[in-house]
Amino acid sequence: MTIILAIVGILIAAAALIFSGWQARLLARQTALQNATAGAATLQNLFNWLHSVQALLLKEPRLLPHFRDGEAIRPDLSEDEKSRMRLLASMYSDVLTIGVFLHTTIPQTQSGREWEEACVRMLRLSQPIRQEVSTKPTEYPDLAMLMRESIADDIEPHSRPNLDRDR
Repeated sequence: MTIILAIVGILIAAAALIFSGWQARLLARQTALQNATAGAATLQNLFNWLHSVQALLLKEPRLLPHFRDGEAIRPDLSEDEKSRMRLLASMYSDVLTIGVFLHTTIPQTQSGREWEEACVRMLRLSQPIRQEVSTKPTEYPDLAMLMRESIADDIEPHSRPNLDRDR
């Protein structure tokens, strides 16, 4: 009788282990799915923020070349236009910085390198964004680092921001 009880106990333990392994496998699948969903949701929010800033820029067509075409800040801009340009540069810098942070903390987005390349492209093409980052390097530490590492030699000397300000 004890042998039968021992065999039944072993079978129950084996069944419990098999069931536990099956549950762990399902949990791993569910976790991977949730991580992928979190990555996708993060990207969606990030692009919504970026599109919001770009929509504001479209309402200011005279400022668009300063953010997309690499045009130097034009001296004929009014003070009001210059203020709006600084605000747009600040908003762009915020979104770019948040994007670097999110890609770092949520690697499931699987596009951190591409986002950094987009940031470098924006820093190269936009003098207002470069000025915003260089005057506030502690607010935009990731962008300031990208400027130092990627584009410091590309910027013309007369428009080069002080990249060592945060040291």
